[in-house]
Amino acid sequence: MGDSGDVQANEVNPGAIATYLWEAIPASGGTFADPTAKDTTFTANEEGDIELRLVASDGIYQVVASCQVLVSAPPRVMVALSATPAETPAERAVTLTCTSTGAEPATMFDIEQVSGPTITLIPVSEGVVTLTPLIPGTPEFSCVGTSAGGEMSRPATVTVTVTSAGGGR
Repeated sequence: MGDSGDVQANEVNPGAIATYLWEAIPASGGTFADPTAKDTTFTANEEGDIELRLVASDGIYQVVASCQVLVSAPPRVMVALSATPAETPAERAVTLTCTSTGAEPATMFDIEQVSGPTITLIPVSEGVVTLTPLIPGTPEFSCVGTSAGGEMSRPATVTVTVTSAGGGR
């Protein structure tokens, strides 16, 4: 909410359209910087499904086009997942670290493997794991954080590139 995005009318015959009118349905869903301009900016005011409608007229005919957008508030709990190093030969260990930001920071983290050759995750501390043994490939990992109030983040992901032994940096 509060984010803005540009919207544009595409004309088949440029200059043939005389008037434009942009509308948000419901009207409380957001506002347009200039609802009568061909190209304008829409700013969302509330969450939910909002229809953006354009009525264009050449003075004789009127065309109505619309699209549905889903506006959602950013999560209150946000996490980031990093790998150190992100590329490594198979004989080296990798540390995954999940950190939290947002209005309600996470106090617990769940790190798991999403894809790739199965790798053992060894907990080091809350939000930190070491990967071993490594198998060449590109495994992907995700982290979900949970705040003290029980609110969960969206998953953050990271991919690690594991090369053959002695083949990395």
